[in-house]
Amino acid sequence: GEAPLFWHVLVYYPCLFALVAGGSSCYLSALPVRSWDFRVFSEAYLLACLPLASLQCLAPKAYARRVEGDLGYPQWVHRLAGLGEAGVVGLRVFALVERSEVPRALATVLTGPMLGGAAFTWLYVLQKPRHGTPALLVFLATWLTRSRKIRATAECYSITIVFGACAAALIRWRTGPRKKRKKKTAAKEE
Repeated sequence: GEAPLFWHVLVYYPCLFALVAGGSSCYLSALPVRSWDFRVFSEAYLLACLPLASLQCLAPKAYARRVEGDLGYPQWVHRLAGLGEAGVVGLRVFALVERSEVPRALATVLTGPMLGGAAFTWLYVLQKPRHGTPALLVFLATWLTRSRKIRATAECYSITIVFGACAAALIRWRTGPRKKRKKKTAAKEE
């Protein structure tokens, strides 16, 4: 459940990037601190964290060895999560460039299942609540940067988080490690 670069890749580097990029953006805009839009920091965090997390799509074994550790899921789950994270990054960049709310809303909703799965895995399966910190930071940053013009975004985001947790539970139940029965118990049943 943890590898050497976990905190560096998923918390320290993205937070540092968010502070530098967000602070630079606000400073260069020549606005007083009181009028800074702190959503800039959240967007910068997401644009630093999610591309790194999406690397699990390309090399799930290497990513697990160096960043997350063995979470007990098959490789296809990590590949799909990485692909989803890459999709979120693409939608967020498109939303920033085009100043469009639709891709921002889609990125918000697409983030939900990954957060639900991460929360289920770290909190329930592995019982390491501290390791849910990156998911909590992504949740907060996504919530702060969600589309406010498309009304259903917040509701859909909440629903997809629950869906992600349920999907992770189902995948874990179907593919996770099974408890081994003792040989004596098996012999008595025969």
